[in-house]
Amino acid sequence: MDMTELQRNWDLFGKTDPLWSILNDPRRQNGRWNEKEFFQSGQRDIEAIFDTLNGLGVISRRGRALDFGCGVGRLTQALCERFDSVVGVDIAPSMIELANRYNRFPGRCETPSTIAPSCPCSPLAASTSSSL
Repeated sequence: MDMTELQRNWDLFGKTDPLWSILNDPRRQNGRWNEKEFFQSGQRDIEAIFDTLNGLGVISRRGRALDFGCGVGRLTQALCERFDSVVGVDIAPSMIELANRYNRFPGRCETPSTIAPSCPCSPLAASTSSSL
């Protein structure tokens, strides 16, 4: 699958059933995710990751964080509670539009635009490039 097709698919997911597309729970398909529960699951996931890191002695700093493939911002929003600044990027314009709508931290959270299919920073673009 090339990047253009991948972008088209994720954009469609963002227009049809965005929350379920990101967190597949058969009971929540077809728009049955409660938004509050959906974002709370992101908070729990980020908390579990930081608990693990803290248990390993990794010191977290507030600074900046990047959520690559942020979708509607489920983890981006949770990261904003731990970082001074968070940038979320995604390949799907519909997901970025929703991430901006769900953003509770406008001063600290940015979801500036989508990742172009030809973006050299994308691992999928790099894997399909013949110039590597």
